[in-house]
Amino acid sequence: MKRTESTTSFEPPEPQQVREYLDAHPPRSPSRWAAWAPLMAVGFVVSIAWQIDAGWANVLPWLVVLGVIVVSEMRVRRVARLTDELAHAQELALQHQWLPTLQLAWRLVPALSGMPQLHGRSVALIAHVFDRLRCYESALAAYDFLLQRMPAEHPAAVHLRVQRAITLMINDQLVDADDALRRLRGDIELLGDAGASAAYRLAQLVQEVLTFHYDHAVACADELLDALRPLGIEAGYGHALVALSWLNVARSQHGADRDATNDQSTSGLSSTAEHAYAQAAKWWSTATLLMPVSQLIDRFAPLRALIDDAHVGPPTMTPVQAQVAGARNHALPA
Repeated sequence: MKRTESTTSFEPPEPQQVREYLDAHPPRSPSRWAAWAPLMAVGFVVSIAWQIDAGWANVLPWLVVLGVIVVSEMRVRRVARLTDELAHAQELALQHQWLPTLQLAWRLVPALSGMPQLHGRSVALIAHVFDRLRCYESALAAYDFLLQRMPAEHPAAVHLRVQRAITLMINDQLVDADDALRRLRGDIELLGDAGASAAYRLAQLVQEVLTFHYDHAVACADELLDALRPLGIEAGYGHALVALSWLNVARSQHGADRDATNDQSTSGLSSTAEHAYAQAAKWWSTATLLMPVSQLIDRFAPLRALIDDAHVGPPTMTPVQAQVAGARNHALPA
């Protein structure tokens, strides 16, 4: 009960708070002195014991060895406990429990300062949660903290840069996002990682949709099937964005048809507009097999148009049908 109350009262920190907190608890390399101190202590005590002719001196080295073992065991258990707590935070994120995830990952940052890998994972998780909570400036602050401490061409840094570019676009910083994507292109090609390439292609699709280049998005739709596959269920975002592009193409065509015939009625779709609406419905159906509608719309608010449009509408499949179709997600719309 106490945990629930503390979680409820926890508020996402502001961007300046994020910067100050992370700067106060940066990652630091493990101390070589700490690693060698136990052996040095044993060696020192043994050398002293050899010089003292007393019975208790023979026991002293063993007591020091026992102390070293106890301290080492305590350190191992502490690392294991912190690792388990971070894994628990990641499990909470998979369950979309954003505030509990943020609270736990935020609390772990100081304790993980001496473990750079775990520290980086905790800050990356914090950035991810800020993004999902729509605290975009705070997310960017966390991404920048990580990227300032990593080589730009490092595989993990490339993934983070792609996510940062998507955050910039959702936050309506399109110019900065365009510059970030252009800088990423070469590193993506050099890295040759399927996951990074898929994330980069998704970022390009987000850019096309947010800059209203719907024609280009639908023209490249077929190649997206394989390009986004490494993203797993998150490929649903890409399918939903293609559906939105098809919907806008259909609306544009329908409007052009009405202007050409001077008929302002909503009936009588041309074959081109009807095809575009059908493609929007197919891609939207596939997207909702991969991810819940609420999650898609929460990430990209413009996708709500797909629910509101009478030609596309919400999915009508039963949960059982959705499960069966989801098991065949390789059979995607052409």
